[in-house]
Amino acid sequence: MDDYAAFKEMFDGEKSGGFALSPWCGSGDCEAQVKAETKATIRVLPFGNEETAKGKRCIVCGTAARNVAIFAKAY
Repeated sequence: MDDYAAFKEMFDGEKSGGFALSPWCGSGDCEAQVKAETKATIRVLPFGNEETAKGKRCIVCGTAARNVAIFAKAY
């Protein structure tokens, strides 16, 4: 998922949830923003996904992604 508005919508409301595979720059600030706005956190950084992240932009800030992270809410 590359669109932050759609990402936030996915985690909004009572019937929200699931897992979002999204590019991430590696910044703690971006991770904190996601948590504050959606209550979702990074669950895993799949091993070796740096190649998958090449050419993608962070879902939050738009800078070059270092990883593709799997985000989800804890219930």
